[in-house]
Amino acid sequence: MSEIDESGVPLDACEGEGWYPQFRRSQKWARAEYPDGYSIELPGRHAWDSLTSKQREEALSSLFHSYALLIHDEDNERRLDAKANDGTSYLSPGDVSTLWEYVDDKPNKHGEVRADRAALMNVLCEIELLQHRLTRFQNRDDSGESK
Repeated sequence: MSEIDESGVPLDACEGEGWYPQFRRSQKWARAEYPDGYSIELPGRHAWDSLTSKQREEALSSLFHSYALLIHDEDNERRLDAKANDGTSYLSPGDVSTLWEYVDDKPNKHGEVRADRAALMNVLCEIELLQHRLTRFQNRDDSGESK
């Protein structure tokens, strides 16, 4: 496990050449230059502008992957918003009690215990939805508006 610097970036993340180390150096630069905050694009633009044309070509796959993850996260956020607003619950009657039945089972040699997959999925989806609702609640001011 690598050490973390005062700006939250792993010390070894800035070593080397290419997109990732340059991006991490640009994050550190942005935090130092703009301690009150900066646009999310600033370190990325700064890193991109610092790359050679060969490094840019090599970085494109990482950038496309990052973009796809961002779109996935935004879609997931919209899905959770819709579910949080309509009062949806993923839990089926008996999901939680079904899982409690497995609590006393002895783990196998890998430390695993069996569980009802459908009940576990429902409980995990419900936890994710509750976390989203809690975050939305915590991000409201006293008037109920988003901060």
